[in-house]
Amino acid sequence: MKKILVANRGEIALSALRCIRELGLQSVAVYSQPDEHALHVRFADEARSLPGARAVLNYGSIDRILEAAENSGADTVYCGYGFLSESPEFARACRDRGITFVGPAPEVLESCRDKLYCFSQAAPLGIPVPSHSEIVLDEDDLQEKAHHLGYPLLLKPVSGTGGRYITKVYRKEDLVASYRNAVREHMLRNARSAFYLEKYIRNAIHVEFPVLADQAGHVIHLGERECVVQRRFQKLISETPSLRLSEAARRAMGEATVQLVRHLGFVGCGAVEFMVDDKGRWFFMEINPRLQVEYALTEVAYGVELIKEQLRIAAGEQLSTEIDHSRPSCHAIEFRINAEDVDRDFLPSAGVVSEYYLPGGYGYSVLSSTHRGHRIDIYYDPMVLKIVCFAATRPEALAKARFALDAVRLKGVKTTIPFLSRIVASEEFQAGTMTCDYKMKDFLASDGDKERQEVAAIVAALDQEVIARFRTPSFRRESPVTNVWSMSGRLDMITRRNL
Repeated sequence: MKKILVANRGEIALSALRCIRELGLQSVAVYSQPDEHALHVRFADEARSLPGARAVLNYGSIDRILEAAENSGADTVYCGYGFLSESPEFARACRDRGITFVGPAPEVLESCRDKLYCFSQAAPLGIPVPSHSEIVLDEDDLQEKAHHLGYPLLLKPVSGTGGRYITKVYRKEDLVASYRNAVREHMLRNARSAFYLEKYIRNAIHVEFPVLADQAGHVIHLGERECVVQRRFQKLISETPSLRLSEAARRAMGEATVQLVRHLGFVGCGAVEFMVDDKGRWFFMEINPRLQVEYALTEVAYGVELIKEQLRIAAGEQLSTEIDHSRPSCHAIEFRINAEDVDRDFLPSAGVVSEYYLPGGYGYSVLSSTHRGHRIDIYYDPMVLKIVCFAATRPEALAKARFALDAVRLKGVKTTIPFLSRIVASEEFQAGTMTCDYKMKDFLASDGDKERQEVAAIVAALDQEVIARFRTPSFRRESPVTNVWSMSGRLDMITRRNL
């Protein structure tokens, strides 16, 4: 392994390029037309352009990525998360061309993306799985299976991970329409998968165990991440350790994680996901056979660089003996910040970043590829920033989290920061009693909040108008005694009070 092509963009591409450089290896970046001036292009030893803006033509194209790897002389491809990171077809194509794919073997990737197969492998090992159906054959079969399981239900695609295309169904009257919508959306995105039904667990928490496994058969898990705050099954806030896992449950779920991963012949970095109900009973859900978006949370808490471990494992090395996976060294909370307009049902927000400031100091870890002047487009995932806040205790970590969300300045696009701030300020989040059934509407801006935002916008516009007049030479000559800085400070305070 000498030259690694990073088949991704954004924060994960930047992190991978940093690790590659620190390991003394050469790197190749790829970029689409909208990413021509992106940061990951600047930090690579060399870069290769990919056509178009749509992911299917560039970062998600097997042929384009392999062509870039061969033309650049790269002997290894690293995907991180998203795009081709879970594709058995891509992993097999890499193997056929003599290129190292950083991740599990294609056969293992195929096993992991089939949820029903994973259930069939977990149950004989004594690992609890949720009540579920077999593949839905048609709409009549759908209704029969739903009647047998009982409501509420989850309608899930058999293939794929990461919460995509999952639909909650609470009533019999909504079942067929939900199924038709799910199938239609699946086909629009060129996905090909059958569906099945799974019993929905109310008032549960989502817990995942990250795992590392090398080619010599060594397997370890790195504690757990509790991921209760989600939207459309995409995690927004994660933390470690979980407040609600008993030591017995933590130990049993960790052992189940290692047992299942070893049983499947998994090699690389991944995560085993579980749901825990309000009685403390836990159920295996799926395996993510890749690095997770929340990887930095585990890195901070356990002092391990997961990307470097992935590269070492792919090179045939064994797991580092210095990894202490017995307990986390701190309490850590991660926030995934997206360029989305919360007041418009989380629609993607595009624009040019005009102001950018991030909190720093002990207890803050920031991962981002955004910068002032950076254009955020709608072609890719809306995530623009991740912040990890960590401290010796959860109350201390929460204090840092409140400050971080207040201190971030990211103007030019709408972000989910106000929504996350309201959640962190809530009593149930601070008490650690929130479940996956939290009501999102409780954390959306009220009419009063919107009115204050409108007033703040008007005051800000007046601020700019007045200051612009102060800065003209004619105004300074006519009003020589005016203290421009004092006036600016007063206007700024008006703006802050209204915000």
